[in-house]
Amino acid sequence: MTTLVLMQPYFMPYIGYFALMAHADRFVTFDTAQFIKGGWIQRNRTQKPGGGWQYVRVPLRRAPHHAAIREVQVAEDPKWRRKLVNQLQPYRRAPHYDAVLALVSRCLAPRDADIATFNLHGLREVAAYIGLDCPIEPLSSLDLDLTECTGPGDWGRVVCRETGADRYLNPVGGKALFDPRAFAADGVELTFLRAHDVPFPRGSTPHEPFLSILDVLMYRSPAEARALCDAVELTDATGAPWDRR
Repeated sequence: MTTLVLMQPYFMPYIGYFALMAHADRFVTFDTAQFIKGGWIQRNRTQKPGGGWQYVRVPLRRAPHHAAIREVQVAEDPKWRRKLVNQLQPYRRAPHYDAVLALVSRCLAPRDADIATFNLHGLREVAAYIGLDCPIEPLSSLDLDLTECTGPGDWGRVVCRETGADRYLNPVGGKALFDPRAFAADGVELTFLRAHDVPFPRGSTPHEPFLSILDVLMYRSPAEARALCDAVELTDATGAPWDRR
């Protein structure tokens, strides 16, 4: 079976996002969705000095209220990249600090980009770093008939049908959005992933659940992070477990 995931292009998302990628054959970024201020498109959470968490952000230019994600431009303030890297100082004693700073430098490299393209680049860099080879492509690059999509539960089903995928995988938190009967009518199996928080040693710093993937990579090797992507629960629309084949 061909498993497809459709997710908005988040900035340095938590490891569950990459677990979706690990169990997909095609990963499509929903860059044509409306940009919502205050979500995970331009920010994520990392460890804060002394414990707790803080936001790390990508500055954006002002955009029209109904702009799509791919229509919102990254603001080229020369100081923001340095500020973001400085915010990672709480990890300076983590075992993989230097390697992750080099990764972050690669992720932040694009200039004069829209936020969808910028984040897509970062997702590909992180995926390569932890050994994921699932192709990642923006929805806007696909020539699909999406006129049938009138609600949030339609997009995954129609994109699967239009691309020939026969299984759709989504985080379990969005389960209520989808009608299993509509998926079945299109010959698409509806499945869900639940990521479990996996605490790991941080010295004297208390564990904070579900921070950015950068938090995991500071303390875990790429191979260990890749293994964590399999520490998830996979179920079909009825709640029964399934294995990726």
